[in-house]
Amino acid sequence: TPRRTSSRLIAVLPFEVLSSDSSLTFLRDGMPDLIAAALAGTPQVVVADQHEVSSALRERAVAAGATRSGIATALLRRLGAARVVSGSIVGSSRRLIINLRSIDSAGSGERPAVQVAGSIDSIAVLVDRLASALLAGTVAPDEAHLSDLAGRSLPALRSYVRGRSLYRQG
Repeated sequence: TPRRTSSRLIAVLPFEVLSSDSSLTFLRDGMPDLIAAALAGTPQVVVADQHEVSSALRERAVAAGATRSGIATALLRRLGAARVVSGSIVGSSRRLIINLRSIDSAGSGERPAVQVAGSIDSIAVLVDRLASALLAGTVAPDEAHLSDLAGRSLPALRSYVRGRSLYRQG
């Protein structure tokens, strides 16, 4: 049953791990949880529960999407998400590259991909950079330019979004 779209809800799909390094397989299901933890406490963003995302992915109507964008479109409707995020990981634990893509429900389609690179030891920093890019992408175009926000730290972006939210509330 389709849900009404929430402008705050982001559904994060399990990541594709395209590596022969078996030490990275935990990131398939781990990246959505790490991204959710990085975005926790940000008022403008709610990450969909991973159990709900997994359940929706098993549904015939969603699985019938076949392509990644078809599945994302079905999930947008099914979960009521404003955005569906997917990603892939290549490389090894010494040097991994994480790509993140997102599709909006607002009809603007797929946003430009974000890519970060580093070792598995720097996964927390890499996740913060991905979360910062997602958070910068939630700001309305009239509020700020993405180029102004892209290089900011995750705590700085959280504070900015929280401040904008309080400002709009009066």
